[in-house]
Amino acid sequence: MKRLPVLLPLLLLLVAAGGPARADTWATITSGWRPNRILEASGYLWASSEGGLLKLDPATGDLQILNTDDGLYSNFLTVVARDPESGYLWIGHRNAGLDVFDPASARIVQRIRDFDNDSDVQTINDIFAGGGSVFVASDQGLSRMERYENEDLWVVQETYRAFGGWSAPNEITRIAVHDGLVFAGGAKGIAVTPLGEIDVNSWTNYDIAAEFGIDPNAGSTVRFLEIPRDTLYAGFSGEGMYRWDGGGFTRFTSITGAYDLTEDDQGTMFAGRFSGLYAKGPDQSEFARVDDEYTAKFFAVTMHDGEVWATIDTDTRYFGGFAVWDDVSFEMFRPNTPAGDQILTLASAPNGDIWLAQRGSRITGVHRLADGLWTHYAKANQPHAPFVYGIAINAIEFDPHGGAWVGTWGNSAYYIRQGENGADSLFYFNADNSPLAGVDSPESNFIVVNGFEPDPGGGLWMSNMAAYDEKTLVYLPQRWFIEGPANWEMNDWVRFGPVEGMQSSDASLIEIDGRGRLWITSIRQEADYPLIVMDPNDTPENPDDDEYTYFTADDVDYVNVNDMELAGDGALWIATPVGLYYVDTTLPADEVVFTKLTGALGQSINAVAVDPLNQVWVGTDFGLSVLGRDRFTWIAQYTTESGPHPSPLVDNRVTALAVRPETGEVFIGTNAGLSVVTTPYREFADNVGEIVVAPQPFLIGADPGARLRFSSTSLVADATIRLYSPSGRLVRTLPFRVASAEGWDGRDDDGDWVGSGVYYIVVTGPNGSSKTGKVAVVRE
Repeated sequence: MKRLPVLLPLLLLLVAAGGPARADTWATITSGWRPNRILEASGYLWASSEGGLLKLDPATGDLQILNTDDGLYSNFLTVVARDPESGYLWIGHRNAGLDVFDPASARIVQRIRDFDNDSDVQTINDIFAGGGSVFVASDQGLSRMERYENEDLWVVQETYRAFGGWSAPNEITRIAVHDGLVFAGGAKGIAVTPLGEIDVNSWTNYDIAAEFGIDPNAGSTVRFLEIPRDTLYAGFSGEGMYRWDGGGFTRFTSITGAYDLTEDDQGTMFAGRFSGLYAKGPDQSEFARVDDEYTAKFFAVTMHDGEVWATIDTDTRYFGGFAVWDDVSFEMFRPNTPAGDQILTLASAPNGDIWLAQRGSRITGVHRLADGLWTHYAKANQPHAPFVYGIAINAIEFDPHGGAWVGTWGNSAYYIRQGENGADSLFYFNADNSPLAGVDSPESNFIVVNGFEPDPGGGLWMSNMAAYDEKTLVYLPQRWFIEGPANWEMNDWVRFGPVEGMQSSDASLIEIDGRGRLWITSIRQEADYPLIVMDPNDTPENPDDDEYTYFTADDVDYVNVNDMELAGDGALWIATPVGLYYVDTTLPADEVVFTKLTGALGQSINAVAVDPLNQVWVGTDFGLSVLGRDRFTWIAQYTTESGPHPSPLVDNRVTALAVRPETGEVFIGTNAGLSVVTTPYREFADNVGEIVVAPQPFLIGADPGARLRFSSTSLVADATIRLYSPSGRLVRTLPFRVASAEGWDGRDDDGDWVGSGVYYIVVTGPNGSSKTGKVAVVRE
């Protein structure tokens, strides 16, 4: 083996941020599974959530999520409130952003940066808008807003940080205006002042201990201030509910832990609690749960057309979204999104489906995107699968028989198999029902599975890191898959350890090169061998003829690996905390050279992926970089500060990457959601095939955005496309990037529209091969 020679290559050419991807299109996918506040406006129900603004049509059940792609300041919303005079929605963000949104046109009419520009304010907690007044509650107090010079623009006029006897600082969690009074609630209780004469000394304090009898050290704060049917009610987190009687507060129920309150026209009150929806009729003395079978956490409640609508939190028992109660039963409406925004792992299946693992503030799970719809595998719908918060899902991979495998840190491995009827079955393998081994003893079910790799012979390799008996590499032969669940023989699994020649207990990530050799890395810093090459010599079930090459930290210049990807040209890309490396796997193992590249956005590399053109996508804590296939030139870099507003990336910390080769889409996992960029880097044919273009005929002139698109079979990488007029005159030459990403706009090389007629298309590949096609052009 050869020692790392130098740190090569240097960054010689960097296209400006946003790079060559002027034709690339970006989309943001965020989770709507943790909605909080809810209201009705313009015939729709709206809810703020941790992933954007939810919009539900109660008549049809159509549920959409609006996020930064739609102009919102951020994706994590804390509150939505409606101004009854203008009909506008006021949207508060966790990062102190504030948007004024027109629900009729679905556009932002004002972005208020006063709070974002105040370094002390971290988040918006609540908003009241109405009667010509707007109040904003934040972690720094209460702000009063006024129109600027009588225009429909709002500015912060004053921020109150002290309230009567409550000296600053004071976080205000809820705000209400009722009967000419302003109510500001927080951890110290509720402060009240006349609406027209607010100053530091005008507030009357209703202390949390003296007025409400709540221990001030218990961590409780005002959870809601609601005014159904002209009476103000207050609720404290983990404590009781109180009614304002004009001079103080009176507790009117013994139940605790309510998150919100509403009331219908008949005087029945509904409270959303951590254990369900509760109701209290005008003749009833106490609240009772409306359905003892449904005990989800109800965050917010409101009335609409005589029915109770609510937002439901996501946890290990229930999926979140909207719920409606019609006095008989619940109907659920869930967003078509992942369950959380902290993306742990991404994988592109051979059939084009995208799989991801996420960890949210309440749930961990695996999700599959197929034909625009998300399927979910989590504790709420797979009770026997311990996908709970805190469990790290390390790997997702696909066997040659259509199954998906999920590896975890401490909860072993899961196998998702599609049945003959199309229904999925989830199998959980541990030390009790499989040869997988725990870290401490034969009885331990703390099992670490960090990697899988399909074998060319139809089997599957799996890592079992830190197994107590040091057998950390496992092989599942093809016959095991063919037998099916009813006939599984677990003894078919072959395990590799010191006796079999595998001298490392730290096997983690696995890739198989064109020679059938396994490249095995470790994610542990203390690993003896950061990289191992194993050649099974075409007999994966027979360890006797296996050959091993071991690389130490001195050989590779790094200790542990975060991610690894094998490119089509044989380059193995290795993402480490100290940089990006590659080796040429077409060479004998003892001749490979480890080359380190600089120039990515940050030295610690979290994720790496390779597109069909062998360009390398590199994710770090500071953004996304794209390395050209020459392994030398960085052709693009993306951050939250570059690209179209508000940003091409939903977050700079890139945690996972996956490429869908059929479409050229790159899926970018972050701690704040999923970014998807559609590029021209699709999986093209090796040779120019039949020229297929659309639309036919191609109408030009009337629509400046019309484009003639080329199918993947029509192009090869680096092809040149020439278009000839009916008379045989060359009118336009398109480079590969333009043709594959944008198509032809119907203009000649001078930028003028071409005339009507049948045009000839000649596609020439880099090897000189060419094909000819036709398109009928109609000039309108």
